[in-house]
Amino acid sequence: IISDGTSLGLFRREFMALHAGEELPPLSIHYKDYAEWQNSAGQKERIRLQEEYWVEQFAEGVPILELPTDYPRPPQKSTEGSIIFFYIDGKETAVLNRMALEHETTMYTVLLAVYYVFLAKLSGGEDIVVGTPTAGRVHADLESIIGMFVNTLSIRNYPKKEKSFREFLQEVKTRTLAAFENQDYQFEDLIEKLDLKRDMSRSPLFDVMFSLQNMELTEIEIPGLKLNPYEHENKTAKFDLMLMGYEVEDRLRFSIEYSTKLFKKESIERFIGYFKDIVIAAAEDIDVRLLDINLAGHLTDQKPEISQEIRGDFDF
Repeated sequence: IISDGTSLGLFRREFMALHAGEELPPLSIHYKDYAEWQNSAGQKERIRLQEEYWVEQFAEGVPILELPTDYPRPPQKSTEGSIIFFYIDGKETAVLNRMALEHETTMYTVLLAVYYVFLAKLSGGEDIVVGTPTAGRVHADLESIIGMFVNTLSIRNYPKKEKSFREFLQEVKTRTLAAFENQDYQFEDLIEKLDLKRDMSRSPLFDVMFSLQNMELTEIEIPGLKLNPYEHENKTAKFDLMLMGYEVEDRLRFSIEYSTKLFKKESIERFIGYFKDIVIAAAEDIDVRLLDINLAGHLTDQKPEISQEIRGDFDF
């Protein structure tokens, strides 16, 4: 309620600085100034225009993502869950980075496109909404303030089978940029504005989420003390599936949080293999049709076998 992930990094750095006897630089603005700005006449007009954008995104209704579950969906949404970690190694990560560079986009957009294809393959859907968090610190002066700035965006894309991955990536890039240009409109306000008929077994607007974390993880160093992070087992899930990526040195580390009321661990491990298959297929041939990406680890139209250099050795 009172802080976000960026705030935690700020807290760590300031804690260490104060412990070392340093003085913190004075803040040019405070969180209360941000709250006042949010309620200013100019910002309210800007938000009104952003509201028009988001309402238009869902003018034709909200698609429902029907994932293949191991258990029937409970009538009341459950928060019971678990989490599995996996990696994409350096060779594959390098290919994805080159893809992002060549298409003037980011690793976030490339991975988001892969995630949409993954969801389309699982569900058979071609109209999918994915939730994604945004830092909300749109002004440089906000970067040093502890507070709650994050918002959630509901990004809608259409991974139709006949499209190539190149074509779909461009669409994801365009729609993602538009969503982030309208990121100040609050998710809660959109839910209220749309006046959706609530299904208590699902989250409003979307059941899956994606994020790529690039915030700095500061080690806490205090002379005379050795500090280690406390590893705890996560037993909750906010959504059916939530994929979170972390850029760690030269490779990508992922966590997939899932509802244990819907999925068995074995199914999620199989899903992870599917996600990696799609990464490999896109890395091998960006012009591959989404229809031709097979979740058995090869392309269905008998193109040349994926090279070992690109495939690499995945590890869980």
